[in-house]
Amino acid sequence: MSEEINEMTVKEAKNEINVSRARYFELCELFGAEAETVNVNKSAAHPFKVGEKYLIRTVTMIQLGRLVNVFDNELELEGTCWVADTGRFHVALEKGLDLVGSSEIEMFKGNVIVGRGAIIDACVYNHKLPSISK
Repeated sequence: MSEEINEMTVKEAKNEINVSRARYFELCELFGAEAETVNVNKSAAHPFKVGEKYLIRTVTMIQLGRLVNVFDNELELEGTCWVADTGRFHVALEKGLDLVGSSEIEMFKGNVIVGRGAIIDACVYNHKLPSISK
């Protein structure tokens, strides 16, 4: 395996890390294991935990995804969707968007960067992330 690693480009290595990290969280969720979560940015205190799923309300929209990176001014989410309509907000958080018939979501392709300065609030989302637009 070390020979394979030595022949990887930086881009290939970064992609492998992101795939492995995403797969790790998927496997933990599948088997009901608690994923180890850590704060990435050690230089600035923040309440976010990498690996957690967040429903984030910004000044213009709502986004839902799994946190993969925390930067000084941005959050990076994977498996992200734009939530156009949550239905009753507390019900969406309590039961999940899949069980809220009136919810409306649009999936993003690839990871999404959210400016931390635009965040109104962020809630941990304890349900499976949506995988299709509805």
